[in-house]
Amino acid sequence: MITTTIRRHGLALAATLAFALPVCTAPVAAQQVGPPQRGGIDRAQIEQRIMAQFRTLVGTELGIDSATTDAVFGVVAEMQEERRALQMRELALDRRLRGTGVFLSDEQSAEALDEFIAIKREELRLLEAEHVRLGEVLEPPQLLRFYSLREEMGERIRRLRGGERGPRGAPYG
Repeated sequence: MITTTIRRHGLALAATLAFALPVCTAPVAAQQVGPPQRGGIDRAQIEQRIMAQFRTLVGTELGIDSATTDAVFGVVAEMQEERRALQMRELALDRRLRGTGVFLSDEQSAEALDEFIAIKREELRLLEAEHVRLGEVLEPPQLLRFYSLREEMGERIRRLRGGERGPRGAPYG
């Protein structure tokens, strides 16, 4: 289903999906910088609470048992390290380009564009691999609902962080 959509609408849609869908699965602790929250609750504890609530929500909304829920989150966890590495590459590219704008040579601009496209292609490859693996566990309507729930959770997290800005200055929420 996603693969057909990607083929029909091209790399732009794929790149958008590759970034937008998985963004919320990156641990809150890895996405935030600064001291622990007030009241002695640190980000790791907040992350654990959010993920526990999300697991419960996914199980309930998708009508799946705990073994299937474990399988779904096992797939997500297996992909997480690679996803984090891609996010770090994108942040590094953003930092490297920040403020350079029109001051880049043609060669530097071409290199930056090549890196950007390489990152997006890798995100797409990762999304497709995750989609195949999750498709072994969930039916297509469940998988679509899972993606929707994951995106909603990501939006909530971004709002809690105060509308933090994303790569290249684009607002997250």
